[in-house]
Amino acid sequence: MKMNHFTLRNNAFKSLRSLLGRLDSYSGPSSLSSAVTPDPTSSTPSCALQSKLLLAGHTLAYKYLGPAVPYQTALAIQQATLAHRQSLARHVPNVMYLVQHDPPVYTAGRRIKGTDATEGERLRKLGAQYFEIQRGGEVTFHGPGQIVGYPVVNLKELGISVRCYVSLLERGIIRLCKDHYGLDAGTSPHTGVWVGDNKIAALGVHVSRYVTMHGFALNVTTNLDWYKHIVPCGITDKGVTSIANELQKGRASPEDAGVSEEQVMPKLRQAFASEWGVKWEKLEDAWPEWNEEVERMLKI
Repeated sequence: MKMNHFTLRNNAFKSLRSLLGRLDSYSGPSSLSSAVTPDPTSSTPSCALQSKLLLAGHTLAYKYLGPAVPYQTALAIQQATLAHRQSLARHVPNVMYLVQHDPPVYTAGRRIKGTDATEGERLRKLGAQYFEIQRGGEVTFHGPGQIVGYPVVNLKELGISVRCYVSLLERGIIRLCKDHYGLDAGTSPHTGVWVGDNKIAALGVHVSRYVTMHGFALNVTTNLDWYKHIVPCGITDKGVTSIANELQKGRASPEDAGVSEEQVMPKLRQAFASEWGVKWEKLEDAWPEWNEEVERMLKI
């Protein structure tokens, strides 16, 4: 069914208004949506193999939102896409948004929401924004030098569980780190991607009626001093790192190794395509009407 631009916008934002009252986010694979059955093999190689077979041949649309996008703008785009994706089911593609957030921002999840009235004021004085949002987990950071990925995909349509999906996100980032930068990246009992005891990529996933939002934050050239003011994700005995930081430990120049956000993004897509077995297509080609709406939201 062909819809004009006005109808598309109206439907999206009517869905968004109803969605805002019921969003219930969470972080990590241990808090699973009751709508998607956990796969007990999801952390094993069989999960990766089964998921790759299910995903083979699927097309995943992507769009780079920009190098200096406020957190609230990207969140609104995700929420509108999720609502639209739910309402139109198979008529629209799965999509991944890539973005760099600026100004820097700390976000607090439900575990500490409202527990300390002075926390937001303290962090804002550092020059960062601070938002309490409806997701699980504790405080995390997003800012310049970090690639944030927000996949909005229908897990039921793809036939994979939430746990498998989180594992696939981790595996895509691990492949990037290993294949392109020679880093000994892996997983741990804590969600995310790690190099030794230091987290290089954080994950936080929300699922509503099978459709995902939020995703991952990969430190590329991030100023790690921002993390000194919080306990990242509530993990007290671990550190954080970045691709650039790890390369410098080996006395490699990030510039010589091609480590900038713009250089890493195509390699990241390549790693996900290899790990997931999907094909990438620009959002403007895969879903031109929605691409126009996203562009409009970026200008607000």
